[in-house]
Amino acid sequence: MDNKASDDELEIGESVQRDIPEIASPPPEIGVFDIYGDNRGKPPSREGKEEKVEEVSKPPYIYMVYGLIIVIIALCISTGFLYSEVKESQYIINELNATNNQRIQRIEAINNELGYKINELNRTFDQRIEKISQDIALQQPLQPTNGVIELDKKRYSIGERANVIVKDADMNTNTSERNVVSVIVKNIKEEQQIAINLVEITENSGVFTGKFILMKKTDEGVSGIGVNINDTIIAVYYDQKTADGPPCDVVTSANVTEVKI
Repeated sequence: MDNKASDDELEIGESVQRDIPEIASPPPEIGVFDIYGDNRGKPPSREGKEEKVEEVSKPPYIYMVYGLIIVIIALCISTGFLYSEVKESQYIINELNATNNQRIQRIEAINNELGYKINELNRTFDQRIEKISQDIALQQPLQPTNGVIELDKKRYSIGERANVIVKDADMNTNTSERNVVSVIVKNIKEEQQIAINLVEITENSGVFTGKFILMKKTDEGVSGIGVNINDTIIAVYYDQKTADGPPCDVVTSANVTEVKI
């Protein structure tokens, strides 16, 4: 009996529950806005209720990208500093090179100037020494020497120019200028002769030289002696002061062999 009554009660309760209409859920709370505070336009917070924030996990490669970006930024900054340092160093090097070039040019100019002055001093010194030597030589009497006369060749052709050389130190009577001596050139066969002057080759040398021409007819105006083939010519120097004492003639000779073409 009791079990049957319980079953009936359950059936009645379920039927009653089905007959009761569903009550709609209450609308969300409408917040009161504070017209004077900072919460204007915002719904009031619900106190006592904890909001759960779902944490979103980031993928691992994101951190790698961040690290790579940081490394790139660091490299860019380092490169900028390095470029600045290199540029400044290059500027300093260029300035040093320019300064060194200027110093080198200045040193070269000084060396050239010193060299010129040294050469001038040496030239002046040599001139003074030479002048002193000449003065001393003039104050001392010349010692007589035996003169020597030479022709530059032993055979000549008609039309050729012959060179006569006399060496006689005691004829260097003036050491400050070139002295002059005379010789006689003769054609022994034709008995013709000319006189020519020999000039000292340098000051204070005691060596004299002069030239004459072997011609078919004598012409003293051009220092030419008339000759033919197979003639013999001689050059005579009269040495006024000899080491032996008395003056004497010093002679040299040459032959005429052919006609110069």
